[in-house]
Amino acid sequence: MVKKIPRIIALTMLLMIGVVSVSAQDTTAECRLFQDRAFSDLGINCAGAEGNTACYGFGSILSLFSDGNEVLGASVLEEAGETAPLAETTPDFLALGAFQGAPFDLGEAGIGDETWGVQVLYTPANLPREASERGAMLLAFGDVYVENGVFPDETFLPGDTVSVTADNATVFTAPPGYREPSLAVTTETGTFNADAISPDGEWVRVYYVYERTFGERADAWLRVTDLQDTPDLTSLPVLGPDDFTPYQEFFLVEGNSVPECENLPASGVLLQGPEETETDFYVNGIHVRLTSTAYVEIAGSGLRFTAIAGIIVLEPGTPRETVLLPGFSTTFGVGGTVNCFGEPVNLGLDFIENNGVADFGACGFGPLVSVTSTQSGRFGPFRQIPPNLPIYPVVPPIIIIISGIGGPTEIIDIPQVALNRIERLCELGLLDPVICARFGIDAPQ
Repeated sequence: MVKKIPRIIALTMLLMIGVVSVSAQDTTAECRLFQDRAFSDLGINCAGAEGNTACYGFGSILSLFSDGNEVLGASVLEEAGETAPLAETTPDFLALGAFQGAPFDLGEAGIGDETWGVQVLYTPANLPREASERGAMLLAFGDVYVENGVFPDETFLPGDTVSVTADNATVFTAPPGYREPSLAVTTETGTFNADAISPDGEWVRVYYVYERTFGERADAWLRVTDLQDTPDLTSLPVLGPDDFTPYQEFFLVEGNSVPECENLPASGVLLQGPEETETDFYVNGIHVRLTSTAYVEIAGSGLRFTAIAGIIVLEPGTPRETVLLPGFSTTFGVGGTVNCFGEPVNLGLDFIENNGVADFGACGFGPLVSVTSTQSGRFGPFRQIPPNLPIYPVVPPIIIIISGIGGPTEIIDIPQVALNRIERLCELGLLDPVICARFGIDAPQ
C-alpha cells in the first residue's frame, strides 16, 4: 500500500513556485503595473483566437511567413489582437514560418515605454476536435525565437468529421508503421467520429478515450473493414505516419533572457494540452508528451523542461524515456563532450542556414532537479494568465514546509486529481520512492 505522509503544516509556508518571491526588484510600482497591464491586455486581445491560429497578444512580435520553399516576408506586428493561421494548405501552402517576441525592457520613461513580446498559438497537435475545441496551447514569452518545423508535405489539418459505426471492432493505438506502436486496446461496439484516414485508406482515426499509464489517450484507430455500412470517407484528410499539425513540431533557436521584473516569466514557451490527456509535441526533435502543462526554455546549449502540472514524459518508449512530475525539471544537452550536438543545419520554415542542430549525437537528459533548488517563484506568474486563454487555469505546484520526525520536510502540493495518479504510479513501483516522498507519499521500497 502507498501511504500518505501525515502533513502537519508548520507555521512557515514556503511558496517556491505558486507565489512570486518578494524582493526589492519586483516590488516596484512599474513592475506591478506592467504585469497587470500585460496579462490583462493579453486576455482581451486574444479572447477570440481559434484553433490553428497565432494571436499577437502583447508587446512587439516579429513574424516570418513562408510558402514552404522560402520566406515570403517578415512583419513586425504592432496592433495587438491580430491573428494569422498557423498554416493553410489550399489553394497554396502558407504558414507562419517563425516568430520572435521583443525582449523585456522596462524602459526609461515609465509606464508605456516598456517592451515585451507575448504570443499565443493554438495547434491541433494530435488531438481530435472533441478532446479540445482549440487544440493545444503554445504561449511564448519574451525574446524566444520559435521556428515551425512542419513542412508542406508533412502538414496535417483536421477537417470535418464523419460518423462511423463499428460492431465488436478492435480499437488500435495506431496503424502499423506510425510513431505510436500499433497495439490493440479493446473491442468496442458503437458510433465514433472519424477525422482522418491513413494514406492506404485502410484505417480511420477516431475520437476514443482510453486509459494509459501516465494519462488518458483521446485518439485511436479502427480498420475500415471493421466499419458497418461502408461510409463515404473521401472527405477525410489523410494523416500519414510522418505528418504533424502546424507547430506540433517546432524549434527553439534563441532567447533566454530573464526580465528585470521578477513577477514575469523568463523567456520560454508554455505548452498545455487537455488535463489528463496525452498531447504530443516535438521540441527540437525531442518527443514531449504532456498530460497538462510544461515549460520549455533554452539553457546554455541545451533545453530545460519543467513540469508545471500533470505528468510530462520525454522521449516516451525509448531508452532515454524520462518522466517529470510537477515541480521537477531536467535539461537536455548532457553528454560526454562539451558540445554533444551535431553540426548546425537549417531546421524549419525560416530557411536560415545553420541556425540550429538536429543531430543529438551523444546528448542525453540530466538528472531530475526539484525547482526548489532553482529560482524561487519563476512560475508564479502563470497563475496570472487570463482564464480565457488556456484550456483550463494554469496551477503551478506549491512547495510547503511541514514539520515531522527528523525535522521539517519540503512537500510538493498539487491538486488532488493529479496526486491520485501519482499515488497509483508510486504504488505500482513506477516512480522513484524518493520522488514519491516529495509529494507526501510513502511508496513501497
